[in-house]
Amino acid sequence: MVLDGSSPLALKRRRLTTLNSMEAEAAKAKLAAVKEKFGRDLHVFETSSLSSAPSDVSNEETDDFYEFTAEDYYRLMGTKKEDKYLKTKKNS
Repeated sequence: MVLDGSSPLALKRRRLTTLNSMEAEAAKAKLAAVKEKFGRDLHVFETSSLSSAPSDVSNEETDDFYEFTAEDYYRLMGTKKEDKYLKTKKNS
């Protein structure tokens, strides 16, 4: 088994993988061919379908969470700054 992650920043992204020596040689050959073709190194990252999907559905809020209640209204109005002047309609 080989531990992925060659840089210190990759510590969180490390995962254990089993590499076959034949697969490793084939991958190195492909990367060398790509490097020769494009003139620079390319980095390839794999993501599994399980990690891309949200794993915990229970984090979603219920519909009641988004309701605007009377308590919310009074809390907002209590923090609202009062105007110093009476607002009147201008006649033009």
